[in-house]
Amino acid sequence: MAEVVNLHKDSLTGCFTRDSLFRFLETLHIEASVKHKPYSLVLIDLDHFKEMNDKHGHAFGDEMLKYFSSTLRLSLETDEVNNLVQGFVFRYGGDEFVIVFPDKNPEQAYKIAANVLYNIKHRPCLYHGRRYKISFSGGMVSFPGDGQTPEELIEHADKSMYCSKKTGKGKITCYSRIKFSGLKNFILFILVFVVIALLLLVFLKYKDKIHFLGKQAKAKKADVLKQLKRQVKKIDDKNLSTVYLKKGGILKGTIVQEGEPLIIIVEFDQGKATLSLKQSEISRIEKGNFTANEGGSQKLNSK
Repeated sequence: MAEVVNLHKDSLTGCFTRDSLFRFLETLHIEASVKHKPYSLVLIDLDHFKEMNDKHGHAFGDEMLKYFSSTLRLSLETDEVNNLVQGFVFRYGGDEFVIVFPDKNPEQAYKIAANVLYNIKHRPCLYHGRRYKISFSGGMVSFPGDGQTPEELIEHADKSMYCSKKTGKGKITCYSRIKFSGLKNFILFILVFVVIALLLLVFLKYKDKIHFLGKQAKAKKADVLKQLKRQVKKIDDKNLSTVYLKKGGILKGTIVQEGEPLIIIVEFDQGKATLSLKQSEISRIEKGNFTANEGGSQKLNSK
């Protein structure tokens, strides 16, 4: 396993420096390639650190970083089974850190990193008598599946970390899931393209028939409208008479017999009814352009 004896540490956090990270990864990568061993790393970034730092000041930010890094190191202490350090913490820059897991495959490294995240979330930072909750977003990669060089692994870890940031924060995203997601989106795009192409081919093949059916539908619609207009005109053209009763009320219908009695067919929404009325019950009658007064006499309607 790569040695950490000659690596430099950051004065603020006590973690190894960024320059030490690449020297350590170079040695670890050569060893893993020769011995065909895996290794993993996770790039993490504190959530909401910039907002808190701007709000409370740089002194607060420094305390937050020291507390955060100490929690990271405590969570990665030597395990009891193998008596080996589970991971090494490097300060990548600002509030970004890299944890390297020598000899750990993706499943093993993710389990350790998830435990680190759990500890961070349940160990709030105490500053001036007030507790501040901490969390981070991470991106995990493993050699050899997620990259063939340390630089490529760091690049893919960065993409995975930003995926965690964009999808809710406070989580760790494995690069393998991003690759699978990209493949899934590509397959979905191909399926949509194929469906659109098939629909276009069907349209081109049967466009004349579709056009003919469309013309038929329009012609049928026009015929229906004409029939409706004729029916409306027929109803409007009916020469309905209006009979005003002395006791109040109005009857509209067709007079089939005048005189005594007056017989009128009245139309209702539910149907028709034939009524027989005495002249003494009638106040006046409006029929066409003429009005009949009591007793049945008619005079010209001035309306």
